[in-house]
Amino acid sequence: MSRAKTAEEARWIATSQSWLDRAACRWMGICGGTNWLGQTRWFQSPPAERKWPGKDKQSPNHWIDNPDKKSQQPTNLTDEERRLSEIPQYVLDYAPFVFLHPDEPYWPSDPAEHLLNTVPWFKDSALQISDQPILSNLSALNDYEGGESVCLTSNDNIQDYPPWLQSKHNIPVPYDYPIADQVQEGKGSKVEDINKIAREEGWFSVGPLRHSDRSEESPATTGASRPSSLPNSQSTHDGGYSPAPAVLVVIEKENDVRDAFWFYFNSFNLGNKVIGIRFGNHVGDWEHSMVRFHHGVPKAIFTSRHSFGSSAYSYDAVEKIGKRPVIYAARGSHAMYVTAGIQSYKLPFNMLHDMTARGPLWDPTILSLKSYTYDLTAETLRASNLNPEAPTSWFYFRGRWGDKAYDLSDKRQYRFAGEYHYSTGPNGPKFKNLGRRYVCENDKKGCAILSTLVDSSLRVSKDDKSNDVRDNTAQGTHNQLRTVERNAAENEVKYCTHLHTRMPVQVNTMENAIQSPTYDMVKDALVDEAAARTPVIRTGLGSTRLGMKAILTGTTGFIGTGVLQILIADPAVTSIIVLSRRDLPMSHQHPKVRTIIHKDFTSYPPSVLEELVSAETVIWSMGIKLTQMGSLEEARTVEVTSPLALARVVAEKIAPALPEGKKTRFVYVSGVLGERDQEKGLWFATDARRMKGEVENELEKLDVEIDAKEGSGKGRFESYVVRPAMVTADTKDEGLAMSLLIGSKLVYTSAIRRDELAGVMVELGTRGSEERGGKRTWDNCDMVTLGREIIERKTAT
Repeated sequence: MSRAKTAEEARWIATSQSWLDRAACRWMGICGGTNWLGQTRWFQSPPAERKWPGKDKQSPNHWIDNPDKKSQQPTNLTDEERRLSEIPQYVLDYAPFVFLHPDEPYWPSDPAEHLLNTVPWFKDSALQISDQPILSNLSALNDYEGGESVCLTSNDNIQDYPPWLQSKHNIPVPYDYPIADQVQEGKGSKVEDINKIAREEGWFSVGPLRHSDRSEESPATTGASRPSSLPNSQSTHDGGYSPAPAVLVVIEKENDVRDAFWFYFNSFNLGNKVIGIRFGNHVGDWEHSMVRFHHGVPKAIFTSRHSFGSSAYSYDAVEKIGKRPVIYAARGSHAMYVTAGIQSYKLPFNMLHDMTARGPLWDPTILSLKSYTYDLTAETLRASNLNPEAPTSWFYFRGRWGDKAYDLSDKRQYRFAGEYHYSTGPNGPKFKNLGRRYVCENDKKGCAILSTLVDSSLRVSKDDKSNDVRDNTAQGTHNQLRTVERNAAENEVKYCTHLHTRMPVQVNTMENAIQSPTYDMVKDALVDEAAARTPVIRTGLGSTRLGMKAILTGTTGFIGTGVLQILIADPAVTSIIVLSRRDLPMSHQHPKVRTIIHKDFTSYPPSVLEELVSAETVIWSMGIKLTQMGSLEEARTVEVTSPLALARVVAEKIAPALPEGKKTRFVYVSGVLGERDQEKGLWFATDARRMKGEVENELEKLDVEIDAKEGSGKGRFESYVVRPAMVTADTKDEGLAMSLLIGSKLVYTSAIRRDELAGVMVELGTRGSEERGGKRTWDNCDMVTLGREIIERKTAT
């Protein structure tokens, strides 16, 4: 921590009048515990009734009143200025629709109205200025030490819920027909490697367009009509219209690429809850989506969410109404996603999640749109030909669009595990990495362009010179990118005393990378060890190693993908049977792999059993989110009945048929929070945790049952349970320290990388644990140790 941050931290803690609170904050990370009690429903007074000034406070329309740009009236523009300010028609033709949540408490807002309800604070006091900050003079606040310490602070107590904060008057006009029925599913990409195609076509990584490269008519705009205004047929009664303006910023880049940024503003961001405690509220909220065009054709789309910006989607992959992409704004947080449902991030078991749904549909192109073009080289924002008098000063404001994080002395504030109840408001659109080379916002960490919403994804190195593009897949429609770095000493890992997890300020959907060099080490180490232990059969044609058949489920999931890669690389495994409800994506195809389409995992007809005969390794890595299922009974079918059905079939029909001396090992992926005590009261994720524990119990009983039987199956079946904590990517990313204390016994502090977990699962499935004491249940700590041993063996050789 820098000296400035250390000093600010000390100042913040010192604001509390309670010695006990200050001590708890310094030594335990629990700051403002008494304040939190005051926030609970039974301690909090109802909000006072307030009279909103409403339209009377708006005075002039500050999106039109633009005194600092009067010289740029349409008649005064040069031909070059006019060309540089034009918005291509195709940008509007492919503008995203936005579904808002039907229970949204804080609707889209007008930044101009927001300014009229705030006052600029510099450091810790209100600025005494004569002019009310408006859109056309906002950058004047940069005169105060660059503007970074200026915060646009609410005039009202935000816990009184002032109407301007909620912006109910900006709810989009409903359509006169069921617009949700018009949504079409994405078709997905037909190419195996869309990132490779993007490189070849020249739009994957592009820099700013230099002035020397400009031509009178760039290829992207040749023949493309440029609207001089929005259609005259639009009215405030049109379905999808909202008085709140979306802000469009179009940027021309190299290789005839244009990035169209759509910014959406809300006056308040409602944070989400973890075990009943809300974190992350802040005044002011800028979210955005971006569509990348190449030669005027939409190629990819990015949506922002919680500063996690390392993945995007091909245009073909996302849902559409007509040819326009459809995106979803989460309830309260307004994080942007490409599907409806529960969107979990950072923590397992949906402990922390967003909610998206098909509520009111917002069409940002209707009437209230404010559009601009931006010159990256000159750092110049131009009001577009659609609204030539629109102000630009607001764009250059370097400060925050909301209150500074409240002091610890403020009764509204608390901080647990480094997370604030009320955090500082965000910077504006200029600071959203508009000059990004890749589609993703956080392109320094690399960028994954996903070709489907569920099945496959690709993670690409940030190094432009690298062609190391590796396969990767989804754990489910809404699983978030989990990139967590453990910061622990080797002896701490060995004995599992403290496994500190560091969570990134980026985490999105279903795609983590197999990109770490250690991943290759795991595979190579298994190759070496497997070759050493595989029996050799002498034939007239030379030496041939006896092959092993493996069965794998959940192959298109995050964990299953890692397991599949290691199974493919293991020479002892010559056949991999994948049980799947659908065909595997091309990225998962391999000569060793054979896919059996199997819809019902609770039963196995003879035609399927024939394919499973002689399997010695069975790995169950399938899993779902309970919230994705229609009922608890459906979830039990997938989470409990299905894995136990396969385990029993293997134990009773596959294992007994093996040659003498061989056995089948069944590996089941549970979780660190799975609860075997079915009567124990649980605070959170009750059903999910009990289901995991129930499967563990039943597998243990199955082992005992099979061993007790006389006959050919005795001693030929073993089940193993792996209980990982946070399963992270195979790469290390910076993040903030996270430690959650749940109850008095469970401290959620551990994590395991996917390459380590997959290595352990393959090790147990192909070799068992006889050399390690016959251990059948493997907790996170033990797996980290074993996974690193595999990596170290390769490193040593």
